[in-house]
Amino acid sequence: MIDFIYVFLVLLLITGINYFVLIIYFIIGWFNIKPFNSLENKIKTKVSIILPFRNEENNILNILECLLKQDFPNQLMEIILIDDHSTDLSLSKAKLFKEIHANNDIKIIELKALYPNTGSKKLAIKEGIVLANGELIITTDTDCIMNSNWLKYIVSYYERYHPNMIVAPVCFVNDHKLFGQMQHLEFLSLQAIGVASVGIKHPILANGANLAYKKDVFNAVNGFKSNENIASGDDVFLLHQINKAFPDTIHYIKSYETLVYTNPQIGIRKFMSQRKRWASKSKYYQDVFAKYVAISVFLFNFLLLMALFLSLFQIKSLLFFGILLTVKLLIDSLLLYKITKFVKRRKLLLLVPFLDLLYIFYVVFISGYSLVGKYKWKGRQIEN
Repeated sequence: MIDFIYVFLVLLLITGINYFVLIIYFIIGWFNIKPFNSLENKIKTKVSIILPFRNEENNILNILECLLKQDFPNQLMEIILIDDHSTDLSLSKAKLFKEIHANNDIKIIELKALYPNTGSKKLAIKEGIVLANGELIITTDTDCIMNSNWLKYIVSYYERYHPNMIVAPVCFVNDHKLFGQMQHLEFLSLQAIGVASVGIKHPILANGANLAYKKDVFNAVNGFKSNENIASGDDVFLLHQINKAFPDTIHYIKSYETLVYTNPQIGIRKFMSQRKRWASKSKYYQDVFAKYVAISVFLFNFLLLMALFLSLFQIKSLLFFGILLTVKLLIDSLLLYKITKFVKRRKLLLLVPFLDLLYIFYVVFISGYSLVGKYKWKGRQIEN
């Protein structure tokens, strides 16, 4: 038993050092991304905003109003709505909105007419891009909102640097409930890794709620062809494909003006279903660095959990657990400080000690949970 404990503690120490070096590497990546606050004098690029939706009758008018309020040349923006087999009033509301705003370039695709028996977000985006006339594709989600400078800043950045893809920030609207705040901080930790990974030129995460890329680049990597049977990943898999085909052409726009706001999940069941959907795609990663990060985070948290369990039998395990958890808390806080400051949510840092402890259990559980069974999303039963 003693020999096993020592071997285990050495392994825990090695994985801990690996994790700490990785987070420090990410912190360096954060600082490599410089803030963007200046604009081009005259916008010239035609953009196509792709907005897939399914059963979003409570949200669709809000996002459409946000898009029409953009401080952006009307003739250079088209909005393409793709209805993915909605069973509520989403489609009829979208059609009425288009009729009322006939002077705006709004197109509607009914996926049911093209694919009567199947549908998915990737399929919706693909059909939207086929119809798109813009040089730059911008995707967002129906349950999002943004300020009136959002599009202007993204396109100004594109015209200055011409990257093949622009990863842009997403955060939650203010939620004063503890569960919503915990979700927000955990979500921002993913956002921070997304920013930092671009900063070290190994992009691994993006969010389709705020993502821009060239139409011809999407076509050049064959869009979602290699992963169209995987339910999620319209953002991350495309990011990996573009990075593989065109290295060093993916940028992150660090601008508060480009923030897109969405809502946290209401209730544990919906939260777990969403996180299972997100985590389930990691087993399909082809990007070596993305796999390395996923395995490193899981392994360190798993061994920390084991150390906590073994501390019932061996006091040294508790000592190692306490030391490594404290160091982890300090290093994680540095990265979380930067992202919470950027999105102006620094009060969330008060939850870091609690979240860091809870995260050990969460990572191990969600990793195992994502590998088995089915999950439900937007009223569809998804095979894992």
